[in-house]
Amino acid sequence: MNKHFFRMLAAAVSCSFALLSCTPSAVNPQPIGAILDGPVALDEAPAAVRNVLSAATPDERYELILSDARNDVYVWGLMQCAEDVPADGFGVLVVKEGVATPLPDIRHGRQPSARFDASTGNLWIIGGDIEGTGTQVERPYRLRFDAEGKAEVACTINPYDIQQALAQRLGFTVDGDLVTLYADSERLDTATNTIDDMGAIDEEAVWIGEQIGYHFIGNALYVDITPGLRFVNGPALAYDDLPTLTARVVAADDCSFTIEELKRYVADPFAGRFVSDYDSSELEILPREDGRYDVVVSLTRLTLLDDGVGSLADDGLHFSATDASGQPIEGTISLIGDAARLVFTKSTWGLINNGDSFEFERKY
Repeated sequence: MNKHFFRMLAAAVSCSFALLSCTPSAVNPQPIGAILDGPVALDEAPAAVRNVLSAATPDERYELILSDARNDVYVWGLMQCAEDVPADGFGVLVVKEGVATPLPDIRHGRQPSARFDASTGNLWIIGGDIEGTGTQVERPYRLRFDAEGKAEVACTINPYDIQQALAQRLGFTVDGDLVTLYADSERLDTATNTIDDMGAIDEEAVWIGEQIGYHFIGNALYVDITPGLRFVNGPALAYDDLPTLTARVVAADDCSFTIEELKRYVADPFAGRFVSDYDSSELEILPREDGRYDVVVSLTRLTLLDDGVGSLADDGLHFSATDASGQPIEGTISLIGDAARLVFTKSTWGLINNGDSFEFERKY
């Protein structure tokens, strides 16, 4: 071997060590903590709730959760049994094609919602539970209808199971006041802690389990999770600075599920249910998986538009639907804070003129 070969070998070794010293070490996120320590049991409704629901007729004690006029499916939540008798969150009434099914043992949660999928016959209701330590959590129920139109609970997704599925995929690192969240070791987001009166961030800093909710995009079910941050001197978790994450829940017939598309949640400002303070008219806007929106407009004593489809434009959400006479009708929806304004832009329906406007306040 000549001197030239040894010079090349030495140079290669030197470069290799240089590269090793300059390459950043791989990130090793710490697992996120889980608050719920076991499956959450289903509770039974008090007798007062059962007595009210036995009438199977919604009245002023109920709040409307789902109004699906297209499929003639409605879901109501019982808010109180009597003036001084609370319902403790229990009691759901499902009505399909005029057939009522009382479901007293379903709690309707902090932000109740529901979605009927006509293609499968599934009705999803987002109910609630109270875990043994008092933590409020949400639980999806999948319902089916029998030949007589009665609803029955087919299965549920336990809050603990959702928590565990998410915790297995999430991790974090802390660098001073910077908290970085990871999904499957891939960075999701970095947040800056702004809380300075509870001491340093705890070693076991990030936990999930309390702030878990759900939303729908089309007929797809998504879970939303906001991690909490623990401090050395903090009595409870803080939720001010960490972002909300979301993931699609793909559920089988028995409610076994997988988690897909785990990412940071970006709220859709148009999605939701809006109600008029004047006459209880309703506007519901539901995102579709193709990027458009289903729009349902129920104007008291005027009309029901239950087949609207809309798309975003620079001046708001443009939609078209079919009026009661079978003719096309169009409008534009704009947002002002938590209010929605609907202006009809093309109408031949006798009770609605071009330029007529209606305002609604966000319900959820």
